[in-house]
Amino acid sequence: MTFAQDATSKRVTIGYELEGAPAIVTVDILTNGVSIGAEHLTYMSGDVNRRVEAGTRTVTWAPCKAWRGNVVNDGSVTAKVSAWALNEPPPYMVVDLAVKGKNAVRYFASAEELPYGGVTADAYKTDLLVLRKCPAENVTWRMGASEKEVGRVGLRETAHLVTLTNDFYIGVYPVTQKQYFNLMGTWPSFYTASREMRPLQSMSYETIRGKAADGYDWPKDGYAVSTDTFLGKLRTHTDGICFDLPLDAQWEFACRAGCGAGLYDGSEIQGNAVVANLERLGRCKYSGGRQESDIAYPADTDPAVGGTAIVGCYEPNAYGLYDMLGNVWEATRDWYQEVLDDSVDPNVGPLQNANSYRVFRGGSITEEANWCRSACRGPKDSTSKNQTSDKYDFGFRVALTVTPDAIP
Repeated sequence: MTFAQDATSKRVTIGYELEGAPAIVTVDILTNGVSIGAEHLTYMSGDVNRRVEAGTRTVTWAPCKAWRGNVVNDGSVTAKVSAWALNEPPPYMVVDLAVKGKNAVRYFASAEELPYGGVTADAYKTDLLVLRKCPAENVTWRMGASEKEVGRVGLRETAHLVTLTNDFYIGVYPVTQKQYFNLMGTWPSFYTASREMRPLQSMSYETIRGKAADGYDWPKDGYAVSTDTFLGKLRTHTDGICFDLPLDAQWEFACRAGCGAGLYDGSEIQGNAVVANLERLGRCKYSGGRQESDIAYPADTDPAVGGTAIVGCYEPNAYGLYDMLGNVWEATRDWYQEVLDDSVDPNVGPLQNANSYRVFRGGSITEEANWCRSACRGPKDSTSKNQTSDKYDFGFRVALTVTPDAIP
């Protein structure tokens, strides 16, 4: 490895040799053997934070912008190059919706390394998709709710142990209206005031993924999705990365982030219509969402009243995921089965039921607090967009199961 600073431009060039198989490469900058801190690992370009083929590679770093006021060329500053196997990628993935191909996708070892000021920057709610990797591989955990949990909704939340076989990425935010527009060129959502960073809604399972009758039936047809859906366009945009909806169990694992309580901050709701505790985590019917008096509100209503919240307005969970509870119901890949138990493989889900229901999670602005808990799961018709006079609340977030061939 080489490390040199240009005397005029002050830019640093890092050279390295990647041997063997392709890998995802990240770089840390060390001073006297200690990292300068993730917040300074920005303004890097070249063969870094992306999938890299074997060979001689170069990274350029601008310390005058990323680490101002510090001396780089005194011999105490070095670089540490890390190569991540494609089936063990870094914790954060970012998709640039304006750049096509493999260069659209970049990876980062921490949230602090993300450009544009970190994960809460507006760019990640409009022109970029940011996903967080959840460490689920071979972890056995309790899905569902205990019979004593406040707000528990019948047998559909029966507690049982599950084990997911792979880690997976999931969107830090639900897909927003601007992100959808960037790929699809349309604005199908109902709430249009400050619409760019509001979650996409008025979506059905079929408009997100494709019709089962047309050969897009998970799990029967595997990962196949229609090319004219958002997921199909996103796969084309990234040269075949197999983005999809999360599985039912993946969604709950991500929402809980290791917490077994009703809400992912360790608390419980206080009652169906009481939002103490929940009001910090998400918007439901009694915390700024749609109440009976809101039904006649026009589409351009005030963002704070009678509609969805701009994503990221509430507290995240321990994985740094926002809006998992409330705001919009989120589609999952699974067919709905009322009672889940050990006979159902959580990595596949049930086979098709007698109806056309898929599982949606998390509750929404139209629901009381008991529907906005980590364990809550509901059946929604595959064709329904929930576009009635008082419900415009079906959305989704993007996921990617980490397998050896997930990142081509």
